Amino acid sequence: MSTNSLMKYKIEHAVPLVDRANFIASLCKGRCVMHLGCAAWPLTAQQLEDGSLLHLGLSKVSRRIYGIDLSEEGLSFLRKRGFKDLIRWDVEKLDELRVEEPVDVIVSGEILEHLSNPGLFLRGISRLMKREKSKLVISVPNAFSIRHFVPVMLRQTERVMDDHTAYYSFSTLRELLRRHDLRVSESYIFSNVGQGSSGFKRLLKRTMNATLMHTFPQVSEGLMVVADVNEN
Repeated sequence: MSTNSLMKYKIEHAVPLVDRANFIASLCKGRCVMHLGCAAWPLTAQQLEDGSLLHLGLSKVSRRIYGIDLSEEGLSFLRKRGFKDLIRWDVEKLDELRVEEPVDVIVSGEILEHLSNPGLFLRGISRLMKREKSKLVISVPNAFSIRHFVPVMLRQTERVMDDHTAYYSFSTLRELLRRHDLRVSESYIFSNVGQGSSGFKRLLKRTMNATLMHTFPQVSEGLMVVADVNEN
């Protein structure tokens, strides 16, 4: 390894989001949307019942929305509840996917950290965006989240979903996107407020998270960027 290979990146300024779902919905309002990982299986039924399923919120505001997921169980559940334009597809082969209408916005919420081949995924995303002239909204858990840091330090345990394959920071996410001709135009941080908990607990957690994000934004739960195709 060369002596110049280790770089120090100042953690960039990112805008705190009080409500991640509503913000994404505002970007999709009146537009044709492709929502990757739309089913959120196996939590589909629970999230649909408590109103936290992102695909539900995006369906209410989008002009048209294509739901893409590999889980036939999740897609079948959504079809039975009236959702349309649902496609079973491998997100690592997106450049082969064809839809009826040009897509304005591609939403990828907490997918990248699950994949075996994130490069294949982003290569397909990039080709799809070039063809469709669309924007990408992508979010991932924060590698430096206090929810990850505290259990490791105090209990020597790691809090992570059993099918996660990677952690991302703003620096590594930006570099991975750059390698696939994608340019970050906006950066955000957010926290996940459980919709299933009581109203008081949600309010308390939202207040604590808002304070924490403004004081120490680098330890927020999630990172989100808006990206477009780098034509240079």
